[in-house]
Amino acid sequence: MSKEILRKIYRYNRYFKKQHERIFDIQTGDIPVIVSAPHAVPVLKKSYQKPGESFTGALAMYFNDVLNVHSIYSLNLGRRDPNRDRKCIYKKTLLDHTLQHNIKYVIDLHGATNSHGFAVDLGTNLSQSIDPNLVGDIILALNYFKVTPVTENSVFKATRSSVITNYISTLGSDVQAIQLEISKDFRDPFHQPEKFLNLIDALQTIILIMERAANAKSRVNYQIN
Repeated sequence: MSKEILRKIYRYNRYFKKQHERIFDIQTGDIPVIVSAPHAVPVLKKSYQKPGESFTGALAMYFNDVLNVHSIYSLNLGRRDPNRDRKCIYKKTLLDHTLQHNIKYVIDLHGATNSHGFAVDLGTNLSQSIDPNLVGDIILALNYFKVTPVTENSVFKATRSSVITNYISTLGSDVQAIQLEISKDFRDPFHQPEKFLNLIDALQTIILIMERAANAKSRVNYQIN
């Protein structure tokens, strides 16, 4: 099973090595969660090229395939930066898609270097973008699958209004969002396959937790109405 998962991931990752004219792809699912990978490919800065955040796009494709979540991932950004630019077609499309399909949770995947000292840093706009109780469940899932250490708003807080997590949770009616900054050690299936598979197990659990929370909330709203 592990080898099959990794083969899928490698296949998806090759998709991001190709030349694409489209800025991004968006895929529809059937559960109220969307996985976003805005930096799956490089971004051109003024004086250098910022590398893509490896395997974030492959993870978004994988969970669309395996769990049928909605997904969106960059393919050709040029100088566009979906997590920094105030006006951005990626963010606008993501917001429109969440509202059109009644999506309740956005998981925005990013990559970080190992130098920060965390496995995952959760950006929640200082607990404004998502229910803190749900964040507790997310931390438990990451700890259970040994994706540690986990920090919250340590380095990448998602406080800027142009950041996807902040933008979506502010403008999306009843939509919650969280930014996951994942260290390189846990995004390296070639050299750290066990850690990468642990990450997949943790993310799968987080998606299922969100699906359950969304369904429970829908039942409550139905009873109130």
